[in-house]
Amino acid sequence: MNRLNAAIHLVEQTLNLNLSSTSSIKFIQRLIIKGYEMIQDETSSTIYYQTINDAMSALGIWISNPKTEYHYQKDRSIEKVSLMLDTARMAVPKIETLKTYVVILSLLGYNALGLYLEDVFEIKEEPKFGYMRGRYTVEELKDLDDFAANFDFEI
Repeated sequence: MNRLNAAIHLVEQTLNLNLSSTSSIKFIQRLIIKGYEMIQDETSSTIYYQTINDAMSALGIWISNPKTEYHYQKDRSIEKVSLMLDTARMAVPKIETLKTYVVILSLLGYNALGLYLEDVFEIKEEPKFGYMRGRYTVEELKDLDDFAANFDFEI
C-alpha cells in the first residue's frame, strides 16, 4: 500500500467513512507545483498534488462535492496553516481525539497543529508534573507525531 492509499485508509478508519468511491479518482503527484489541482467532470475525477497533505486537502473538497463539475487549483502560498489547541485547560483530550483533529484539519487544508501543553506531559524525574490532570506520555506524543506524519502534517 502506498503512502496516499494508507492516508485515505486512516481517514476512513478515524472518521468511520466509506471512501471506496475514491478508487475512481486518479491521483497524480506533481513535485514541481506547490498545492493541488482538481478536475471533476461527468465521468472522471483527477487530483494533481505535491504532498500527501495537498492530496488530503483536495480529497476534503471532493468529499463535499463528489458529483459537481469543477476545475479548481489551489497554490500553497502560505507554507504553514496551523491551529493552536489548548490541551491544558479543563479536560485533556485523549490522543485518539487529537488524531481525529489531525485528519479533519488535513481535509480542511491545514498542515500543522500546535498543542499548548503547559504541564500535561510526562517528565520522568518529576512524577508530580501533570499529576491528577491527565498527562501525555512520551510514547503517546510520539505516536501522535507518527500518525500525523502519514498526512505530511506537523505537530
